Amino acid sequence: MTEKQLKILIVDDEPEVTRSIAAYLERIGYEPRGLNDPDQFMDAFLEFKPDLIILDIIMPKVDGVELCRSVRRLPLYCPIIMLTSKGDVVDKIVGLEVGADDYVPKPFSLRELEARIKAVLRRQILQAKALDSAAAANLLQHGNITMDLKNRILKIGKKKIELTPKEFELMRLFLSNPGRAFSREDLLEKVWGDNYRGYHRTIDSHINRLRAKVESNPEHPEIVVTVWGVGYKFNEDYQPKT
Repeated sequence: MTEKQLKILIVDDEPEVTRSIAAYLERIGYEPRGLNDPDQFMDAFLEFKPDLIILDIIMPKVDGVELCRSVRRLPLYCPIIMLTSKGDVVDKIVGLEVGADDYVPKPFSLRELEARIKAVLRRQILQAKALDSAAAANLLQHGNITMDLKNRILKIGKKKIELTPKEFELMRLFLSNPGRAFSREDLLEKVWGDNYRGYHRTIDSHINRLRAKVESNPEHPEIVVTVWGVGYKFNEDYQPKT
């Protein structure tokens, strides 16, 4: 969605306020809708599906604070800019405490409101990207192999593979570094820890058990392969058989 397609719902009991804001926002490329009756807010919100709400904090019947709370109870997130009385610190604090993203004191210039809208939308985009990155960081994937790090689940195709904790950590290390060869010392240090005083055969036995679970033919491994004279690696050229 481009900026010119973004929908903005303007809620203020003064028709001249909603009209002037809507006319300006339409002129600069947004799709605005004005609403003067706060009792109709939820119906308008669910039908219009705005990308941002401009909400007056002081209105008859239902004030902006209560409307802001009602939006924040919903599972979907929509940024909210509150219109507050000039110099009213209490309005600003209350608005932010109930979940508003920013506030603009009345009277305000339309250019200032435009700048606040752009800043709030920019923050939302950055936050969404950060959340996407965090979600992606919990998944490792190569071909038909998927590791869900949060729930500690390994799947090859649709088949769920049961791994011991150490097997899972070995597979995570390999899948995080496709093509990188790890010596047995590396694997002992990274999976078992610096203080572990085990033997190389500990690694070999775990690799054999891991291969028995993930390879279609453990005698001829295609996923976790041996690098002669070094150790083991995840085969970066691995492709599932069709």
